Amino acid sequence: MLPRDLMAQKRLVAERCESLRWEVPRFLKAMWETDAFHYDVVAQIRMDRWSRGASRSWATPDSAAPRSPGRAPASH
Repeated sequence: MLPRDLMAQKRLVAERCESLRWEVPRFLKAMWETDAFHYDVVAQIRMDRWSRGASRSWATPDSAAPRSPGRAPASH
């Protein structure tokens, strides 16, 4: 369950990331200083198949490709 309280969200991120190096300490400092903080869940759905029986389902290339927060959007 996601914490709804802003300070609880920031504490959770800080606790999970406190041992990380490189730019993370700078990011955590900025997180504590900003009011523009967004916290959410990233999830991926994996399916054995898209349909069963006579139903017709398909995925367009953009929706079928797995995405991650660090991956740029597909160009059209």
